[in-house]
Amino acid sequence: MSSNVTHGGGRIDGIDFVKCVCIILMVAFHIAAFGDSYPYAKSIVYTFHMPAFLIISGFLMGFGKPAKAFAMSMLRLAQPYVIMEMLYVAMASVLPIREHIDLLTPAVMLDALLLHPIGPYWYLHTMIICGGVMYMVGRLTRLSPSGTLIVSALLLYGFSLCLDNNGFFVNSLYFLAGAALRRSGLAFDAFFKPTPLAVVPFVILACHPSCTDKSAAGGVMMVCLAVSFMLYIYKVCEQAEAKGSAVCPFMRRLCLFIGRNTLIILLFSPVFTAAARLYQPLLMGIDASGMLFMAVTVAAAVAGSVAFGMISDRLGISTYVFLRHKVVG
Repeated sequence: MSSNVTHGGGRIDGIDFVKCVCIILMVAFHIAAFGDSYPYAKSIVYTFHMPAFLIISGFLMGFGKPAKAFAMSMLRLAQPYVIMEMLYVAMASVLPIREHIDLLTPAVMLDALLLHPIGPYWYLHTMIICGGVMYMVGRLTRLSPSGTLIVSALLLYGFSLCLDNNGFFVNSLYFLAGAALRRSGLAFDAFFKPTPLAVVPFVILACHPSCTDKSAAGGVMMVCLAVSFMLYIYKVCEQAEAKGSAVCPFMRRLCLFIGRNTLIILLFSPVFTAAARLYQPLLMGIDASGMLFMAVTVAAAVAGSVAFGMISDRLGISTYVFLRHKVVG
């Protein structure tokens, strides 16, 4: 299977680059003041950044693992999810954030953990359910790969009806699309071909508000075009590095490092986006556009999340929280 996405240490570098871009966009537009200042840009970013993550998650999920190994991989997602979701719900009950909870009860906590997660942790909730359902369908039936996907989709649709949450099913379809791509045998960049031309139809679609919806046909196209363009940017960086660029090697390594560590950034970044309220008046006073405030907060969130992960590794906490010796890769 040929691919022009380079591999490093068993990882697909182009995918890590896409993950880097998407996690930075996630953090940026989870800053309430910044997202509120640029609502249309936020709607465009929300159309593709998490769907891209879900496609990648479905593509990389190890469905061929033995049951015990797969269960451990799910547990490594579930345990930090439960811990951080509980902390986020508790925080939402005392802080004046957008998802504020007026009265925290055991029922409210269980609802958030099992059915309706709040904060960015819905992504892990979706991954765990989709991955678990698809793995069990594949193990318990003798269906073809396409049959497994269809039955999994039907089960996930039923779950979305129980949740009364159509957004869950839409997200599930993106995950299943990634799994289908992997089972097709195509390389990631054979489907999402890196090309600069992707930006043209993307901009045209982005100019139509009806397309800034990940469940709409235009939204699906925007996801595919965005991923193709991000892979093209990575290809350009590789080519510039091969020609002796002094800047590209550092930036490429930094982006790949961030892309390898999106889990801890997803988990810990809400701490920093919430704390950003403390210095928001100062930075907004310097730059009313909010760009400086956003840049400082994103940098703090990424660096701080990685620092938390390194401290967790150094103190041996990662063994108990993440069920692995090192969480920073």
